[in-house]
Amino acid sequence: MISLEYIYKSLLKFLEEPDIRWFFYLLAIVFTVFIFIQEPVRFSGNKSFLGVNMKWHYYILAVVNAFNYMFTFLALWYTIPFTNKFTGYWYLPLFIIILAVYTQFTISSSIVEDTGSLNPPPNYLLPKKYRLFFHYFILVLDILIFIQFMLAAGEVNIKITTYLDKYVFGKFGGFLPGNKMNFVVSWLALLGLANDIYNIYMQNGFIACKYGLPASWDI
Repeated sequence: MISLEYIYKSLLKFLEEPDIRWFFYLLAIVFTVFIFIQEPVRFSGNKSFLGVNMKWHYYILAVVNAFNYMFTFLALWYTIPFTNKFTGYWYLPLFIIILAVYTQFTISSSIVEDTGSLNPPPNYLLPKKYRLFFHYFILVLDILIFIQFMLAAGEVNIKITTYLDKYVFGKFGGFLPGNKMNFVVSWLALLGLANDIYNIYMQNGFIACKYGLPASWDI
């Protein structure tokens, strides 16, 4: 009979596989771009807590998140590259394309106001339940990526004198020479998780009139 310990160790080994780490990362990137396009609030002209309308609010968050993913990519690429055939900064055009997609969809999406007339949302917008599903899916992927970095770093042998040493500087391989980028990127993943939770919160509480959008957008 297979023991729970065997299943647990097999799962950890599976998560640490380089191909699996890259697979989860690429899935997260693709679905993050996809769900940005699906966000109805980015058509709202209401002001956000950033002091800009929701259209540019979501653009700013998307760009910040894209840079976060870029740093994660660098940490993966310089530790477990999936090929040795690419040299230099070959990956930069990929992130420029992502930023271009965010910019294009933001600029081309006009502010929509509730004028009382029937003004349906764009045909490509998915219903709320599906948007929520993808947001939760991205959250799960980002949690798995965070765990993968923690597992890959292993234990670090440093002198533990404070709680910071134990719970911060002693994680993800430690803030040590040769590992500083991996350490910083791993903790930056918490910003990505916070962004995921924020998006779920916004999507779960989405009501069209709350953002000045037509009632027909309550799908």
